[in-house]
Amino acid sequence: MRVRAIAVAAERSNVVGTVELATQAQGLELTYLEAALLTHERAPVALASGTRLNVAWDEVRDARTVGNALVLELHVGHEQVHKLLLVRFSSGEDVTLAELRGRRRLVVFFAVGLVGLAMLVGAFAIPRFSPGTGALGSLLLTGLFGLVIAAVALGVDQRLVSGGARSEIVRELFIGELLATRPNLSRDPAPLFALSAFKLPALDGLLPRTTFALAATLTGALLATLILARWAVFGDHDEPARVPVSATPEPLLRSPTTPAEPPLEAASGMPGTAGSAAPLPSAVAAPLAGQLRVVGPCNCERPQSALWTEPLPKLSPLVLATRQRPHKKHHDTELDLALVNNSNKELNSVSMLVEFFDVDPDQPSQPKSVATRAVFFQGPLGPGKAVKWHVEAHGGSFRMHPPEVEGRPFEERLGPDGQDAAPADAVAELLAANHRPVRLHGAMMLAMQGDARARPGIVTLAESMRDEEAPFVRRLLEVTAEQQICKLEVAREATRGRVFACVRNRSEAPQSGLKLHLRALEQTPVAHDPFGPTPKLLVEREIAFSAPLPAKSSVAVTTDVELGPLEREPATWEAGVGPE
Repeated sequence: MRVRAIAVAAERSNVVGTVELATQAQGLELTYLEAALLTHERAPVALASGTRLNVAWDEVRDARTVGNALVLELHVGHEQVHKLLLVRFSSGEDVTLAELRGRRRLVVFFAVGLVGLAMLVGAFAIPRFSPGTGALGSLLLTGLFGLVIAAVALGVDQRLVSGGARSEIVRELFIGELLATRPNLSRDPAPLFALSAFKLPALDGLLPRTTFALAATLTGALLATLILARWAVFGDHDEPARVPVSATPEPLLRSPTTPAEPPLEAASGMPGTAGSAAPLPSAVAAPLAGQLRVVGPCNCERPQSALWTEPLPKLSPLVLATRQRPHKKHHDTELDLALVNNSNKELNSVSMLVEFFDVDPDQPSQPKSVATRAVFFQGPLGPGKAVKWHVEAHGGSFRMHPPEVEGRPFEERLGPDGQDAAPADAVAELLAANHRPVRLHGAMMLAMQGDARARPGIVTLAESMRDEEAPFVRRLLEVTAEQQICKLEVAREATRGRVFACVRNRSEAPQSGLKLHLRALEQTPVAHDPFGPTPKLLVEREIAFSAPLPAKSSVAVTTDVELGPLEREPATWEAGVGPE
């Protein structure tokens, strides 16, 4: 088991900072992250980040619990002993000590700011809304509100320091593994010290980590309070504002290359849509084009989507997050990326090269390669599993090269019908991943396999959908609807086309009043890039069904449709079934 903990300064310890620990058969693996060793004069000497020590169990001189902390005394060679007092246990990549200190400072800063604003708002607003309250009543109310803010801030600070119930669970699990190797581990159940009594040390020379998420949340709260203060002090509360009818804004005119997005409710099969997915946004008019004739039954094995027109790769690289920061006269790029094993076999020695580019002022159209970073995972990388890396380098843009397995380029793909794909049970675990691109990828893989867990996962993701991923999410909602397109063929000649499709109705009742929404795309959507550019829509047509779709059946339909002149040959066709 691998855990992360914070070593705090105390009389019985000589290491402070963030550490990672892992129990192994041979001993204890210890990795120092932003940590320092305290000298005899209690002066911190920074340890290189990533320093790893393998301590045999015979060299673990002391391992015992004292209340809510774990004491370790390790002999690391050359008569050097590292003594650690560990608190705030966590699994995975939790905050480091420097980031924790920054978050605590932010909480204090914003708590003081909110208390000051509360007193200012109370001094002006309470007498205005309730003239009979008086100065003393206003003072008492603002003081009470300030105490509430201080109590909340204290609770947040205590939770940041202690890690909450999750930290206790991880600590107990880790102690359980220690007991398996050191059954004589002593335990004092009575907490001899409170976690809040620890002073987090200031480690000079160690770079702090970002606290952007906490700062953004608290800044939003502070801005909301400022807006409330301005409204309370300067706003006109005597008469509500009236907006004249002529002030109602006109609908925005949109370019043919920037289609308007329909409301999410219309595309997600939520109440009011009878569980069907609405068509993707249209860039051109979509006139009703004849009727689809049923020509007989058909075999529908899995839904068809433009996302897997081409077989999916067995290894999919994903960009999780990108950040840029100015550095002198250029920019540095930080990149979080992942690699997902879509196949049903384990892969070893997985690597990938990331190349960074910068713009040459003399040739702005030809970015210049300025740095490369190689990432590696020994493995095994199991079916449906993902591995994550963090890289950073000088450069304003980047490109991920195709992944390699065991030192050789790996460009293998799944079968045309999804053969050799990872088991659905393994892929379903990606829906609970920490990073949204990985969850989206898992939902896409489940939808491609026709698994029933795809739809609930996609609906959950759609509830917090970002604008740039809307086309990707809507395609997944469409392909997991009650009515699906399993096979689509379009034979085009001049300005006309013959459409053939296999349509499946998964509902328990016949469905009438439906249309097939046919779309021609200039580019094929990229399945592993949910945030990629939206393919240009060349033409769209709506075709009504001549008869209701039978319940729990698949039928083949066909018709001739007028497509009109197209700018260029479509890269792919896609279709969905939705209500009128």
